[in-house]
Amino acid sequence: MRLGVESSHRSRRERILASTYGVVAVEVTGGPTIDFVPGRKDSDICPKEGRLPNATKGAPHLKDIFYRMGLSGKDIVALSGGHTLGRAHPERSGFDGPWTNEPLKFDNSYFVELLKGESEGLLKLPTDIALMDYPEFREYVELYAKDEDAFFRDYAESHKRLSELGFDPSSSRSNPEGGANNENKDRKLQPGLHCLYG
Repeated sequence: MRLGVESSHRSRRERILASTYGVVAVEVTGGPTIDFVPGRKDSDICPKEGRLPNATKGAPHLKDIFYRMGLSGKDIVALSGGHTLGRAHPERSGFDGPWTNEPLKFDNSYFVELLKGESEGLLKLPTDIALMDYPEFREYVELYAKDEDAFFRDYAESHKRLSELGFDPSSSRSNPEGGANNENKDRKLQPGLHCLYG
């Protein structure tokens, strides 16, 4: 599901800033520090919607999308916990509302609310509910609801893993201006994170 302004209308600089702002937003709202390496050079072209999760589908769909990217069930649940921050907007996603009572605070309340079931005024997408219906996912929902430190640790690792798909951070560290160095200048550009984040 795409969120935000159509990515083809955003400059590469805006997309880099959006990724950086996401990492900073998590930390300044009480969440974990995420190891972030700038310098990823992405393609301007996004793949078809089929690569992105559809919020109206269940666990098999989530597994198909994320497993294809080399992510695990733990990653799926930890990254879903990012819904603790912010809200859905109907003009961007077709859904409306926050997932938690304090949408400007990054904590484990998303998982606490999932375990409560229906909560008046709070959003629960079909993909959120799927986390409760599939045993592999539910075990992490239950863990994160009672252990915020475990959620923060796993979220930071999963966020980093997602942000580095198709990217060799060591190439960026050896080339502080970003972009490709001699070792990867001819590699095919990866679909950008803006394709996931909107």
